[in-house]
Amino acid sequence: MSLVEARRLAASLDAEAAAPLKSRTFKDAADDYISIHQGEWGRIHLNQWRTTLSEYAYPRIGSIACSDLTVADVVDVLKPGWTTKNETYRRLRGRIETVILAEAARLGNLDARNPADLKLLRHLLPKVGRSDEHHPAPSLKELRSFFKSLGTTKVTHQMFRLICATGCRSGEVRGARWEEIQGDIWVIPAARMKAGREHLVPLTQIARDALGPRGEGLIFRVNDKEPSTNAMLALLKRKKVAWTVHGVRSTLRDFCTEAGVSTEISESLLAHAFGDKTLRAYARSTLIEQKRAVLERWSAALNADE
Repeated sequence: MSLVEARRLAASLDAEAAAPLKSRTFKDAADDYISIHQGEWGRIHLNQWRTTLSEYAYPRIGSIACSDLTVADVVDVLKPGWTTKNETYRRLRGRIETVILAEAARLGNLDARNPADLKLLRHLLPKVGRSDEHHPAPSLKELRSFFKSLGTTKVTHQMFRLICATGCRSGEVRGARWEEIQGDIWVIPAARMKAGREHLVPLTQIARDALGPRGEGLIFRVNDKEPSTNAMLALLKRKKVAWTVHGVRSTLRDFCTEAGVSTEISESLLAHAFGDKTLRAYARSTLIEQKRAVLERWSAALNADE
């Protein structure tokens, strides 16, 4: 390259650098936002971001520049599912608002009104409140009967046995790996937890029985892969029960309340946030044996005679 050519190239690069940034499409901005923050999120949270945006937002506004998006565009995305019971769409709105805000920050245009701002959208969407409905839960008697009906060879039966024995979420059980099992404690890493915090689960005898012989990698496999999200739903459908997988956690929580278990232990057992950071750090190091005692009593209740 000659000196003249180098000067021309330098001049063009200077001009390009001085030119104002252009707004990216919503999809490009969202993909960039996810790539920046995915290391901070757990697997479930990351999948929720990707799924909701790709299924609901990208088809309608993915190709539109963020700076060109209007309130009407956002309403077009949200209106089909904006109901009291649909938490997915309320979270989707927040994610759209966040992506647009991040792009505005990149452009240095934070004074612009965000078209996904709920203060604007509430005039164009029906007013909804949070649903008071909870996941249908089995009574202890119903769960005990169901637990005893489960076999020991089918993968879905083994997974559900572990859900019953520990009160863990379906996703935590489906993705369980042998390296997480440390003696009689299951150490679920933060990346696999909904709240993004490591969770320690004492394993009672019925929980260890559900795990089966020690192996490597995934504990539960279907066609050598992690079981699908519908595996547990299909099991309940075949068994013709009216309650949900998540309802098992509610049954365990009620059992704790009736047994006089403290809120700190109950919430820690279910991996719910409780108290401030100092209290949670203290609880993590001291409650493992208290949780074990509760789960031993819970196991006895599941195995009790009718």
